[in-house]
Amino acid sequence: PQLLLDSSYFVPWLFPCKIRTFAPVRYTERPIVAAAKLREGKFVILVNGSPSALILPALFCENFECLDDYAGTAYFASFLRMLKYTSFYLSIFLPGVFV
Repeated sequence: PQLLLDSSYFVPWLFPCKIRTFAPVRYTERPIVAAAKLREGKFVILVNGSPSALILPALFCENFECLDDYAGTAYFASFLRMLKYTSFYLSIFLPGVFV
C-alpha cells in the first residue's frame, strides 16, 4: 500500500521522466503565494498535514520572480527582472565566447 506523506510524492507520478533540465513544479509554504498562483490559473496540490504546497505547471521565467518585486514600484521591479535575465544570459553564454 502506498502512503502519501507529502505533496512531493505526486511528482514522480505526474512526470515519470528521470532526466530534467529544470524543475517541472514549484513548492511553497506561504498561503499568499499559493493564493496568488491560484489567481494566475495554476494548480495547487495540498496534502493534509504537510506544510508545503505543490504548484504546477512551473515556468522557467518564474525562477526569476521574488516577493520583493511586488513591494516596490513597477518600473523598479521591471528593471530588476531585466537585470536578472541579463545576468543569467551572460553567465550562460559568456564562457562559451571566452573559450
